[in-house]
Order: sequence, then structure tokens, then C-alpha cells
Amino acid sequence: MENEPARTEKVQAQGEELEAIKEMLKIKIDGDWDEEMIGTAFDNLEALLCGGGSEGASSNRPKRGAQPQRRRRRR
Repeated sequence: MENEPARTEKVQAQGEELEAIKEMLKIKIDGDWDEEMIGTAFDNLEALLCGGGSEGASSNRPKRGAQPQRRRRRR
């Protein structure tokens, strides 16, 4: 096929993009995190990935924005 090299390059570029995103999205949860902090982190991640303004499946979950965001404690 004539398009095979172009298709291979595109697939390789997409794979590299996904790996870069994967590295940026690592969340390390240690003993200092509580349930609310974990929920907030993943809600924010979901908003980033799904385009925060959409009212999709997350609309039946309680909104965490009404409370001030908690910051991770430093030691």
C-alpha cells in the first residue's frame, strides 16, 4: 500500500503524544491525602480531559466547587 508509511508515522506520532500526556497526568497519592482531596484531584482531571463546561455523566455527582479547595499538606 502506498499510504502505509504515512499511516505508520501518524500512528507513531499519536502514540508519542499519548505517552507525553500519560507522563503529565500522573497523580501520586500518599498517606497525606484524604477522600475529599482525592475526589477533587480526579474531578479536576476529568474537567480538563472532558472539557469542564459539559454537563455529562458527572452532573449527578455533588459539586465540590462550593467548598474551598484543600491544598496538600507539606512536611
